[in-house]
Amino acid sequence: MNTSKTSDGLLLPFEVCKLQDFDVFKSLNGRLPINERPLPDELFTSWFHRLAWLNGIKSHRLTKKFWHHPGTPWGGDGDLRVAEVDLLRMADIGRVPYQLIWQTSLRSYEGIIYQNTADNPAGIRPLGGRGKQRTAHGIAFCPECLAGDQMPYFRRRWRVSYVVACMEHRRLLLDACPGCASSIMVISADEGAKSFPRYPHWTRCIRCGYDWRREGDLAESISLSDSFWQLQSQIHGAITHSWTIGPDGSEIMSLGYFQGLRYLLRALIGYQSHIKIREIVAPHFGELALPPQRSQRSSFDLLRQCDRVFLMRYLAWLLEEWPDQYIAAAIGAKLRPSYLDMYRGDIPFWLSKAFDACRSHPHYPTSNEEWESARLYLQRRGMEGNNFQVSKLVGRYWTVRRSSGTRDAANDYKLSSM
Repeated sequence: MNTSKTSDGLLLPFEVCKLQDFDVFKSLNGRLPINERPLPDELFTSWFHRLAWLNGIKSHRLTKKFWHHPGTPWGGDGDLRVAEVDLLRMADIGRVPYQLIWQTSLRSYEGIIYQNTADNPAGIRPLGGRGKQRTAHGIAFCPECLAGDQMPYFRRRWRVSYVVACMEHRRLLLDACPGCASSIMVISADEGAKSFPRYPHWTRCIRCGYDWRREGDLAESISLSDSFWQLQSQIHGAITHSWTIGPDGSEIMSLGYFQGLRYLLRALIGYQSHIKIREIVAPHFGELALPPQRSQRSSFDLLRQCDRVFLMRYLAWLLEEWPDQYIAAAIGAKLRPSYLDMYRGDIPFWLSKAFDACRSHPHYPTSNEEWESARLYLQRRGMEGNNFQVSKLVGRYWTVRRSSGTRDAANDYKLSSM
């Protein structure tokens, strides 16, 4: 390769000669001389740029050796869309076991956080846009982790939507550059540079040059409850071990746990009927500065860090003393039983048990409007629409004498009684 001088002209530790060209790929039959293994929980793009820097070559040149497709993987989501054959080729070039490379990819979360990678997988922060023109804040980071690393690197769990805090330093993550508030991009920052970077370049913003190892002004100092930290700790454990203890105390697989969390989060942000639950939780943590979403497909993954933190605080409160706290909030919000399982797809068992408890709760309100709506629905289907049929449809398997007024028993259950 051409001589790769530093900005001050000093010889780099890995340079063997600066008087003649030297091709690192010819030294070991197309393999790199320095085989750096991924660090614990390291992200693929982070390991890739570290490997290129340690071998004294630019990331763009290393990309051309393993990527045999049009364009580059960094134009999209390289941590998610790099195929198995490309990871195998990269493992061979870097002289690193394939299993270690596989663990750096977000594809390794399949079956743990999400079910498949056909579309944007649930629970992964999307990057948005392409290349250096990102439209979403898809990567978060902890400045203290980067500053404390012997060689800074980005963690794979920082791309998970449910992870909003660093458990090691007990602080919230940042999803924007403290210098210019732009999105975080772990891409080739040495592209087009005249001199080879002497120091790690992947912790600096490509727009303003800010070093993300410094705290900056974006760090939030808010009071977080013990239940919030307990929820974050359980999320970290579920990602690591592929199983966890569910809110009901039973052992469950991580996939079912995250499906249940996502169901509750979508209910909080994605449909008008659940917005009243916010009013029950808001006095404890403040009002969520997020307008009600009209679509029930609204994604938690697309939200900014500040909104995600608020929702995780709401969720942690609802999961306390499960399912009693949630049942009380649903009663206080007068949430209709027929809206509990309004989303498509299977509901995890630990969550469906709580919904069954809501439907069979003796104080759970069923409004006259819902009752008449269910009766008309059954009659349109050619059924009689009697009280038993309506009770079964709305989830009430026992008959109740209905009056023209609202039942007082529905309002006797107060949140203050918890």
